[in-house]
Amino acid sequence: MSLFLNAQLDFIFFLYGLAFILLAAVCFAITGLPGRTTCFGVLGSFALVHGCSEWLDLIALLVGDTPAFALVRTLLMATSFALLLEFARRQARQLQLEPPGPWLYVALALPVVVTGVIGGVDAANAMARYTFGVVSTFATAWVFMRRAGRESPDTRGLWMFAAAGFGLYGVAAGLIVPAAHFWPANTANAASFTAATGIPIQLIRGLLAGWIAISLWLLWKRMVAVDVDSARYTLAQQRILVWTLVATASIIVLGWTLTQFLGGIYQRSVEEESTGDIQLLARLLDRETAALGRTAAAAGEPDSLRGGPPKVVVDAFKADLSGFNRSYFLVDGDGMVMATNRQELSLRPLWPGAAGSAPAGQNTASARPPMAQREITDATWIFVDGQRHYVRRRFADHSRWSLILLMPDSRVYATRFLGIIVTLLVSIMMMIYLYGRERLLRDRVELESRLNLVDVARNLQLQATTDPLTGLFNRLKLNEALGSELARSQRHRTPLSLMLYDVDHFKAINDSHGHQVGDAVLIEVSQWVLQRIRPSDLLARWGGEEFIILAPGSDGPMAYQAAERLRIAMQQAVFGRVGTLSCSFGVSHYRDGDTAETMLARADAALYRAKVGGRNRVELAA
Repeated sequence: MSLFLNAQLDFIFFLYGLAFILLAAVCFAITGLPGRTTCFGVLGSFALVHGCSEWLDLIALLVGDTPAFALVRTLLMATSFALLLEFARRQARQLQLEPPGPWLYVALALPVVVTGVIGGVDAANAMARYTFGVVSTFATAWVFMRRAGRESPDTRGLWMFAAAGFGLYGVAAGLIVPAAHFWPANTANAASFTAATGIPIQLIRGLLAGWIAISLWLLWKRMVAVDVDSARYTLAQQRILVWTLVATASIIVLGWTLTQFLGGIYQRSVEEESTGDIQLLARLLDRETAALGRTAAAAGEPDSLRGGPPKVVVDAFKADLSGFNRSYFLVDGDGMVMATNRQELSLRPLWPGAAGSAPAGQNTASARPPMAQREITDATWIFVDGQRHYVRRRFADHSRWSLILLMPDSRVYATRFLGIIVTLLVSIMMMIYLYGRERLLRDRVELESRLNLVDVARNLQLQATTDPLTGLFNRLKLNEALGSELARSQRHRTPLSLMLYDVDHFKAINDSHGHQVGDAVLIEVSQWVLQRIRPSDLLARWGGEEFIILAPGSDGPMAYQAAERLRIAMQQAVFGRVGTLSCSFGVSHYRDGDTAETMLARADAALYRAKVGGRNRVELAA
């Protein structure tokens, strides 16, 4: 299990970084919501930098590491945790708490610098996790828990879920560190965790990163649903959530399958190539030992090869392979490296059990830890000095000595990288599609909400300016229109007239037939008049049985003639149970210096004269 998972470290690093990149996108989206602070922008910066640092670890795994590159990754990791700590400090201030001041960064950075100067990059990496990593993740978990206590019940669980994720991530990323030469990093570290559980700590960290990203993503969706406040949007969001989870799981599984397939192609190529290489090494060793055997036989000396190839054979073998670019080892029966093209590993045990087998005076190297955890067998993948290799082994003739050929898996990782790139591109396209779909849905819901508000406002405006009985405009609307038309007449010197009329003897209709019939008469008369005036005229109910026709563009005589035509036509119309009716009209027109009050007063005076003069008349104001 451990060997299989370690073979997937490239894909694990990829998903690990991708989870934090997604978290960054979610945090920046939360920052854009109305009423949110910039605190989540700082959290998004942490996630972005931290995700990039994990992808740099992936690059180091693929192309190899250097001290300078390791230092850059350590600085980037420490910077990301410093951003996370700044987020926790800002959140604490927002919660009206008193966080430590900026001096905290100096206090945390000082032991990292000192440890790095004394112990190197790995020691600085471990100390940065102990200081910045632990403090920032636990502080973030704490402020999330405090925030949960102040949020609504429907989001409180998500805040607590995120707090738990940050707390567990603090344990995995801050307390389980790279091995270093100080306690507890020399005891509780990533290597010991993998040895104890068979699981790389990077896998645990990646799963926790996904936990945090999902919890913040759900929290963001909930915040958006609250802002949009639409049952339709909430239901659609639930469907999008399900599809997102299904699509994400499918992409990860298919991407891993593609990565495995591509890696398997090159892995088989490595295995086939190693077969030819180990055979070449075996033939060269056999040639040198055979030559020495023939020389010994000619001299009548006994066979001296049973205890292993003598030094002259080993030296000749090494000379033959001076240009060989694969890592090979000639080891004795106890696993001690007796010859290799990697001089730094000469006379070092390749597997446990080689103590005391080194030549006299050269036991220093054998005191070093073995490169492999167990004796190497032929044609297997195994970890040697912390790196996964494909190993081939051939025994030397007539001895317990053997040839070991190591084929590193870095070239396999390089081939698998194509599958990772394809997975990344598909993931990006999926995120763009889902974000665009969600944004389109939100815009559509918000547009419908705005249109509904416009309709409500229009209805309210219509109700405010409409007479509830007749459906005509009321006095409020008439006053607004009269003010506008007066201003136009004053500015452009255009004619304007008013026709004020009421139904003659309307009280008698109510007394004889009842108020319901009277109301029906008012409605019928209103619709009848409305059909016989110009489209540019405005008909409004002034009150009771009184109505006003506002006639822009008509002077006094024109309005008088229009009122007279209405009066005559009304005498010939029949209105339900009451039969024929008549109306009295008072007409006034605009004069220089007129106001709404003066025009209405003259029209009212003219209507009064029409009533006094016998009703069923039209009077033009003087």
